[in-house]
Amino acid sequence: MSDVSATNTAIGFDNAAYTLLKAMVSANYFGNYVPSADDIALRTQMPREAVAAAMLRLENEELIAKQATGYERIILPDLEKLGTIAFLLNSDIFADWYGIFQDYLIGFEEAMREEHYEVIFRSDFNTLEAKLSTIREFQEAGVAGIAFASFAERKLRQYVSEANIPSIVLGNATIHQQELGSISNDNQGLMMEVVRFLVENGHRKIAYYTVQARAHDGFMDRLVGYELGMKKAGLAPVMDLVDMERHTPESARKAALAFTKIDPRPSAVICAGDREACELIAQFADLGIAVPNEVSITGVDDSAFGAMATPPLTTVSLNAQIMGRVAAHHLLNAIRGETFPIRMMLPTEIKIRESVVALPDTPTTLDSNVSSKTDRISVDEDDMLLEQF
Repeated sequence: MSDVSATNTAIGFDNAAYTLLKAMVSANYFGNYVPSADDIALRTQMPREAVAAAMLRLENEELIAKQATGYERIILPDLEKLGTIAFLLNSDIFADWYGIFQDYLIGFEEAMREEHYEVIFRSDFNTLEAKLSTIREFQEAGVAGIAFASFAERKLRQYVSEANIPSIVLGNATIHQQELGSISNDNQGLMMEVVRFLVENGHRKIAYYTVQARAHDGFMDRLVGYELGMKKAGLAPVMDLVDMERHTPESARKAALAFTKIDPRPSAVICAGDREACELIAQFADLGIAVPNEVSITGVDDSAFGAMATPPLTTVSLNAQIMGRVAAHHLLNAIRGETFPIRMMLPTEIKIRESVVALPDTPTTLDSNVSSKTDRISVDEDDMLLEQF
């Protein structure tokens, strides 16, 4: 890595750590005691130097004060404060550094703070009942509204609807529910665009890699979008790497080995997310399969790790911080009684990096036996395979 690349990488992690930790301190995630930089780095898997730099900036902004073993959160009263909003996330927000949930929180908290609303962030619920109990506690405390990041279970949607608590679903997990407004992406459309991009770059045999495809609406729609994109191009979908089971440390290895058995091998693999893409690239390297010289790889999420992977990952940016801000304003409108539940899908964009190469001009070979229709995967919501529960 060149000195310039190393510097840009360090700056990227520093900025990401700062914006995330500022949002989490402001949202009272840590409480009044904030752990040391070493403890935060250990828990979050962020580079220790990036965390230390972020904590110094927060000290200089007088949001925290150094103590013997950590920091004290400094509470700056907002004399114009209008209320408190709860931001709830099923999983540990640090499970996938630097993940989309973190960007949701950053954009959401910033927008709410600008409108003089305090955000209280809670995550990593062990059970559905624990999450419901937390909602009841916030309800008793007079919370003005609730944002469900990524997934809102049917029982919780029914509860907040019956209790008339303004709420929004932020993310791609429960986008087909009808009770609450939701801010998400056009998952089918974005996958069709990725297929089109690869076809325009000469790829004809394109495989799809996902795990737990039945996990939620967004994953299912991405798979459907891949199928539709391939069939629109007159190409046969390659489903050998599609795994309906939960993600495990062995998932990518299983997919990489399955890839080696496809004859002829695909020239590209579209992955359902950046996590899957980065893990698959690592497994390909272990098997001696070069990316992108032997196979091109794409992801979805535009995570920091994807941008700094070897090679840097071509991916789809979901504009997650913008989604957080849009969700905040939609919820504020609901609190003011100025809106009703809608499903808003925000645009995405392909970030072209080095994990995809163009092939020599290849004439498009249309398969007349390929149907123009796709079989949508459907599953009852109660049967969804959630990693969190």
